[in-house]
Amino acid sequence: MGGVPLWVRIDNLKTAVARGAGPSAVLTPAFAAFAQQCGFAVDPCRARTGSDKGKVERTVRTDRGAFADLFLAEWPSLAALQAALDARATELHARRRCPATGTTIAEALAAEQRVLQPVPAMHGVIVLDVTDPTKPREVSRASVGDDESPHWIAIDHSQRRVVLNSGGRGNRLFILNFDPATGAISVDQRFRDPGSARAGIALTGVNWPGGFVGNVVPHGAVFSR
Repeated sequence: MGGVPLWVRIDNLKTAVARGAGPSAVLTPAFAAFAQQCGFAVDPCRARTGSDKGKVERTVRTDRGAFADLFLAEWPSLAALQAALDARATELHARRRCPATGTTIAEALAAEQRVLQPVPAMHGVIVLDVTDPTKPREVSRASVGDDESPHWIAIDHSQRRVVLNSGGRGNRLFILNFDPATGAISVDQRFRDPGSARAGIALTGVNWPGGFVGNVVPHGAVFSR
């Protein structure tokens, strides 16, 4: 999208809505804090009101057919598939018309991008105290480097160790130390590649068990102890 809209309509997903729906919906503390941090208002759909998200549902059905052949084809890599999907999307945006503006979707998107808010830059993790959901308070933060962008995190059963995947070019994994009593969080400097000057381990160009040599993109973590 290239930015953050002023408001976002959601379909009452459990991670965002604690109870209720529509104007009376009560957001979860975590999602309310996320919306405030990014600077957008939340507009939950009304219950049993398909028209609130009808255009989205119809678009999903339409786009499923428009991209189906690409997902059925064989690709040498995920990057090649992504490039093909991007090219197809560009083609469709230049050809299809936006029912609200009468212009092409590409033209409508370009006009809307000029009024989007910038995405807040945060190259790490922020711990928020959401005791009062209307006034989230930052407790601590940990940075993993200006060239990294946190993609996902996983926390162990003791809630004291957090695994973070940077999502950057090196697909680096970091371990963060977290104190649930105080909310303090920091990067574990001991967890790093041998001889490396920076924390974290890179998952590119690695010799993996079984003979595979190459890059991997982790999307999960298992704590054995």
